[in-house]
Amino acid sequence: MHLSCSRAFLAYGFQFNEEDRNVAKPRQNFSRNLDLLWREYFKDPSRWWDIRKSKTSPSSPDLRHKVTKQPLWFHSCFNPSWVQEELQRLGILPSQTGKGGVFHSENESKKARSGYDLVKEEEETYTDNNPQVLFDCCDGAISLLKDCALHKNLSKGFSIHLDLIGRDWLSRNVFLCNTLLNMYAECGALAEAQDVFDESAAQDAVIWSTLIGGYAKHGHGKRALVCFEEMQSGGFSPNAVTFVCVLQACASIEALDEGQRVHAQILKSNLPDKDVVVATTLVAMYAKCNWIEKSHILFNEISFRNEVSWTALIAGYTQWELNEKALVCYGLMQAEGFCPNAATFVCVLKACGSLGVLRKGQFIHAQIMREFSMVENATIASALIDMYAKCGAIERAQEVFDMLQVRGVNSWNALITGYTQHGLSEEALNCFKQMQLEGMIPDEITFLCVLKACGSLGARHKGQDICAQIVQERWLERSIGVASALVNMHAKCGAFQEAREVLSEVTGQSVVLWNALINGYVDYGHDEEAMECFKEMQLHGFSPDAVTFACILKICASIGASSKGQSLHTRIVAFGLSDNAAVGTALIDMYSNCGMLLEGKAVFDTLLVRDVVCYSALMVGFAQLGRDDIVFTLFEQMIGGGTRPNAITFSSVLCACSHGGLLDKGQMYLEMIGSFGVFPTSEHFNSMLDLYGRAGLLEQAIAMIEVIPFLANATVWHTFLSACSKWGHAMFGRQAFELAIETDEKHPAPFVYMGNICVDSAL
Repeated sequence: MHLSCSRAFLAYGFQFNEEDRNVAKPRQNFSRNLDLLWREYFKDPSRWWDIRKSKTSPSSPDLRHKVTKQPLWFHSCFNPSWVQEELQRLGILPSQTGKGGVFHSENESKKARSGYDLVKEEEETYTDNNPQVLFDCCDGAISLLKDCALHKNLSKGFSIHLDLIGRDWLSRNVFLCNTLLNMYAECGALAEAQDVFDESAAQDAVIWSTLIGGYAKHGHGKRALVCFEEMQSGGFSPNAVTFVCVLQACASIEALDEGQRVHAQILKSNLPDKDVVVATTLVAMYAKCNWIEKSHILFNEISFRNEVSWTALIAGYTQWELNEKALVCYGLMQAEGFCPNAATFVCVLKACGSLGVLRKGQFIHAQIMREFSMVENATIASALIDMYAKCGAIERAQEVFDMLQVRGVNSWNALITGYTQHGLSEEALNCFKQMQLEGMIPDEITFLCVLKACGSLGARHKGQDICAQIVQERWLERSIGVASALVNMHAKCGAFQEAREVLSEVTGQSVVLWNALINGYVDYGHDEEAMECFKEMQLHGFSPDAVTFACILKICASIGASSKGQSLHTRIVAFGLSDNAAVGTALIDMYSNCGMLLEGKAVFDTLLVRDVVCYSALMVGFAQLGRDDIVFTLFEQMIGGGTRPNAITFSSVLCACSHGGLLDKGQMYLEMIGSFGVFPTSEHFNSMLDLYGRAGLLEQAIAMIEVIPFLANATVWHTFLSACSKWGHAMFGRQAFELAIETDEKHPAPFVYMGNICVDSAL
């Protein structure tokens, strides 16, 4: 049936034969969906973003749903007729009518017509019997579909698809069919991509690879592997592109066993031995499946490496936080003459941020500016902001952000995350406000950060405003992470009733939500309520996980409930969580606080992975009991194993030096702090002041107080005043007493120390 006749039948509702129904079905579904979307818009316009002011072209949508992100156009030729009338009645559109729809002018009408409309008009002047005309027009459609895929313009792509169905082009051009499938896959419309595949007349390895690649790219690795099996069962042999797509699917779900089977199949195939794309994908697959050694072996076997191969290896090291090795590989890559690409820069900036190596990050930033002349890549810009924030240079992160001409949601998230991580919650919330004023739609990461900021500030009213937005946009249904963060925010603000209400409103409850509530009770010191919540969670059928046990063990540590802690330890072993680092650290801390250091050391010895937190927990316990020799041994063991100490670690060793009066050793550790990128705290300086005081070196103590990089607090003056009291130094004591009471006039310690000085000095 000719297309114009088909359109007439569609318009006036004539009966179709089966072939005509197949043509009409997608168009009818599309119109019905539009009708439902418009009815939803008129029912509640507040659920839609009006983005007419930010339109970059006539093809950009006028409205976008806040939750589903579905677009609507006021001037679309597919709109039901009643929509135009309703828009005019509400005054949203003028009553003036132009050719092809409602427009302000004839010129605007022309602008609204897409390039594809012109291609269609040109094609209709020819007959379908001319093969060359058909090829030229298909070529134009292919070009437009590629553009839709590039810009993720699903609505325009669907419009083209409807006309292709009516013209029966898809059955006569396999490449066009594959391009259409790829467009849907790139836009994430996998159900439509599958439909195109199922209806394609000629299925081959190319179209199978496109479908598999679409599933792999959008996180449906298991479905991609099923398609791979179906492809081979149907008698189609995979090619290099197929293998690349399947390996990407294996990497996305960390299916190492399946990846190894595909690797074996590649070795048996007739592929060129040195196919760099397949080899690089194998490197990436093994790296993402946490077999980094195998990944490096395969990388070394690649004869003709390129920047993509290097980036795959660097990304693997970065993913598993082997950041020093990632930076070493980056240096070797450049030494071999390869220029880093955008993905390389993103990986190494992440490594710099994780290590806190600001100078290296600044050097890489300078390289980026030379390569790109300005920060024009949004992904690199976000990585730069994140790196500076993690290195503590939050002002520099803000400067990079301010330089951006186009600020995407990832850039906003990087800056908001940086402020939140550094406890600058007010600034984080101000960024969130500005982000929305500029018309940017917050995503899951945005809400996670701003809810954390509200909780840190105890900003309950601001949190309630954000809560209303979350509920309105149905984030409680869409993300368990956002729901958990909302429970946590209410709990941190002391609003436990509201936290419980959120918990009850989430249909798919999980242990994550219960953990957020339990943790909130623990942070507020409501130990009994936390224990009751722990019992209630299990009555609802949720088994505790590592986070749950860590929270409850924290209660046992704070109240010295060793028997309860040991009972939990038994359950942890039964649940197979004894190797978990967080649980192990909580057990060590619990046993240390209960004075059961032998049990704590036994737990420590069983841990497969010992990080700085579990080392520090054990060292704190031994330091509190005066076992200084074990503290020093653990410190040396930790350094020897390549674990970097943190501020708590140094507090433990300096405390041990203070207990033993080991002045020289204390000075050595204090000087060592900066070399590990740790900023000295007041606790570190207090330990050294105590050491100087015990040794009677009061002048050296005063010299240290003068160079402390922050305002001396009451504890500093109490420590120094105690030393003055011990050695009967009246002059220094009087000065320290005056400064101590200026800091805290109600604390009794300065008066006791000064009284002793007066008695000893007969003042």
